[in-house]
Amino acid sequence: MLSNKGSTRLGFLLFFLFVIFLIIIILFFALKGKNIFNVNKKDYSSYAENLKSATTKYVNKYYSDLKSGETLIVKSSTLKEYKYLETSECIGYSFVTKDSKIEIETFIKCPNYTSNNYDSSYE
Repeated sequence: MLSNKGSTRLGFLLFFLFVIFLIIIILFFALKGKNIFNVNKKDYSSYAENLKSATTKYVNKYYSDLKSGETLIVKSSTLKEYKYLETSECIGYSFVTKDSKIEIETFIKCPNYTSNNYDSSYE
């Protein structure tokens, strides 16, 4: 038979293990379906690079007079239509801002990856 001290320690140990188990279960369901390690990010980074490059070419040809402080949204569908971008399983858009120089920020959505802050209302 266990002494009073032994049963108290065993009770604390079981309680501690139960709490750890609950934390693991909560984390599993909270993170389920989220790609917390960005496993697919590098698979789609080339598409983001291509989108940025195509946006640069498109803006240089059609919006070379973009004024300082202006922001332009260029959709991947537009770039595909003008043959600056090949068809792919991904869609996206770029924010083009001109201050002292032109800055381009791209956002993509692919079957297994979506850029941070991607907003489908722009596509």
